[in-house]
Amino acid sequence: MSALLKLLQADAAVAEARMLDGRLVVRMVRRAPSEDWSCVDKLIGEFGPKRKPRRRRRAA
Repeated sequence: MSALLKLLQADAAVAEARMLDGRLVVRMVRRAPSEDWSCVDKLIGEFGPKRKPRRRRRAA
């Protein structure tokens, strides 16, 4: 997980990342273009907890 923190911190201070209760919390430090955020989201998706998408129940 520290590898992800280093990657995020190295990415031009786009986000501040820290561990909170075992979860990775990423907070925006300054306004950044959406490309940077898609990159951060991709990193979080790769390193984040692998969990199945929740199935939505249809209203009858």
